[in-house]
Amino acid sequence: MTFEMSRRGFLASVSSAAGLALLPRGAFAADELVAATFGGTWANVQKQILAPYFTKRTGASVVQSPMLATEQIAKLTAAKGNQPPFDVAMLDEGPALEAIDAGLIAKYDPAKSPNFAALNPQFQGAYGPAITMQAIGIAYNPKTVKTPPTSWEDLWKPEYKGRVGITSLASTLGLAFLLDINRLAGGTEANMEPGFKLKPDLAYAYVDSQISPDVQGEMQKSPWNVIPTSSKVPYGGLVAEKIAKSPADLDKMVFFDWKVVNQNRAAWTQQFNRDIRV
Repeated sequence: MTFEMSRRGFLASVSSAAGLALLPRGAFAADELVAATFGGTWANVQKQILAPYFTKRTGASVVQSPMLATEQIAKLTAAKGNQPPFDVAMLDEGPALEAIDAGLIAKYDPAKSPNFAALNPQFQGAYGPAITMQAIGIAYNPKTVKTPPTSWEDLWKPEYKGRVGITSLASTLGLAFLLDINRLAGGTEANMEPGFKLKPDLAYAYVDSQISPDVQGEMQKSPWNVIPTSSKVPYGGLVAEKIAKSPADLDKMVFFDWKVVNQNRAAWTQQFNRDIRV
């Protein structure tokens, strides 16, 4: 299935969850929160929609720290036992499991998050809510690509040689691409308490703001097209048209066993960078 999305085409495929988690952090300015976020579109949409909502709600400001989930894990690991570099982490499923296993993030208290109960059950995590689902696929420019790709395998066709770009495998989205390629080839995932207590009010307010119906409803609109996880936000726009009309539709997408994947992630990334040429 292909279609035009703004000036580009998009082929939907694998899906992965992104969530916010709290860090055990010591004292910080009472009116300021430091929150990790992904770069690019995510940093922009949270700056334009989430940050003003959070400030209006609490009177506090938020400082964004854009970086990949893997970079967040590295920084948190280096700071373990001392002051974490930020109050809220934004992690994909794979890195989140690493953070949980390493004791880097705190359990999430739903009692401090009024919007948590309205999340669809599959998005209610013990270590923080899933704030969206990420659809991974192929985007192309219909003005320059006359015979658009219809599958991952098409990217290896001679006519696309030298014209394909993929997300870095340092990103979970890039790794999910590799996992799906491996799946299509018949593979599987198996085959391929810090001493400072977090000041919870602002951190919980920030995460709870991200899962509020107001913020999720705004983020679902174009050009952001962020898949909502709140049961109070009906799917609409491009999300409903091209990805999922309801949470039940997300169950039809492809998911991976990230506990297994994490054991081989570094080795697969090195092998991909060494051996694969697209």
